[in-house]
Amino acid sequence: MHKYLTIIACVLCLFAFGQQPLGGPCTGPPATPGPISGESSTCNFFDNDLQYCVDGVPGATSYTWSVTPINSATVTVNNQCILLDIDAVFWGDICIEVRANNECGSSLFSNCFNLTVYPIPQPTITIAPDYCLVDEDFPIVVSPAGGTFSGCVQSAIINPADIGVGTCIINYSVTVNGCEGTTFEEVIINPAINVNANASGITTLCEGGLPLVVTGAPQGGSYTPSNWIDTYTPGEYIFTYNIAGQNGCSGSDTDTITVISLPYVSFDYDVNCDSVCIFNITSNSSYTIDFGDGSIATGNCHWYSADSTYCITLTATNQCGESDTTVCITISCTGINENAVEQLSLYPNPTNGLVNVSFTSAKAQNYTLNVVDVTGKVLHTESLANFVGPYNNPIDFSRFATGMYIFRIVGEDGRSTNVKVIRE
Repeated sequence: MHKYLTIIACVLCLFAFGQQPLGGPCTGPPATPGPISGESSTCNFFDNDLQYCVDGVPGATSYTWSVTPINSATVTVNNQCILLDIDAVFWGDICIEVRANNECGSSLFSNCFNLTVYPIPQPTITIAPDYCLVDEDFPIVVSPAGGTFSGCVQSAIINPADIGVGTCIINYSVTVNGCEGTTFEEVIINPAINVNANASGITTLCEGGLPLVVTGAPQGGSYTPSNWIDTYTPGEYIFTYNIAGQNGCSGSDTDTITVISLPYVSFDYDVNCDSVCIFNITSNSSYTIDFGDGSIATGNCHWYSADSTYCITLTATNQCGESDTTVCITISCTGINENAVEQLSLYPNPTNGLVNVSFTSAKAQNYTLNVVDVTGKVLHTESLANFVGPYNNPIDFSRFATGMYIFRIVGEDGRSTNVKVIRE
């Protein structure tokens, strides 16, 4: 059974229902009041006063109102009307009833007028407090769903780049059963971290030097695979510096330090009467050639003006220093042609096409005829087996680039005869 909060806003009746009044006969209590008018639903606001009224009943001198549950509201009675101040923590159904009174008694209570009190939604926003300007879009999780956003975002997505650096206020409003609830969250968009994997700026090291411990900026990061650069092994060392979780921002930077080999050079050479050609040059750096006679080298082959002993030096140079290799040779043309060929002639010389080669072999020998460029590269070769007598054949120099070449005849005893040919 309901417990009724019964409030009588009238002078108390003098007689109980069915009693005879003093001074005259009682005609009976008033009729039961008609429908109650007022809002049938409301939201539980902190300040929510609602008025409910009933039409006047003939013969009624007062009205008794019943509101249940009794703790649902504070009731203020004004005869045919009441004012309800809904309790701040109540939500649910309230039954409102009224009866009419006079000196002869009271009517039955009216039909229950049902007032539904809906709770104000308490929406929540779930989102991280910090973001980085370069972060990708992030979803905003809200409960209950279906509301609207305002402030620095207009949807359930936060785009740091669109918002920019600073404080962002996210407002969220949702309506349930006609009741609106709002909330907000504050997030901070932080500037991107400027990560530098190699704060020292060193890009090269020399083989065999002191090892290097690379430092990054800002401090507090970690390296992959390592920030230790060992100079014993030449090559490229690639490393990545990672920064995580600084004011909501992460970043990385990759750099390379190259360990350069110390310079080196090696070569082979071929001495022919008054000339020498250097070939098979192996070096990891740029190099210079000193043929030992004080002249300036213009290629890999060189002609000497006098018989003597000369020391040839190749010097390799790079940013880690220089290294040289030296060999000494003896230049002597005496008697070389006696065992090779006689009457050697090449014409026309200079040429831009065919060169006629003629010579005489005094005795039967095996010969090799070569055309060599100034780098020592063999461009043309011809073999003569057990050849004796005169030789007369052309060689086409038009297939070669302009420059200087060496025509060489090598006998089976290893002695050679060389002639310079200019290709125009």
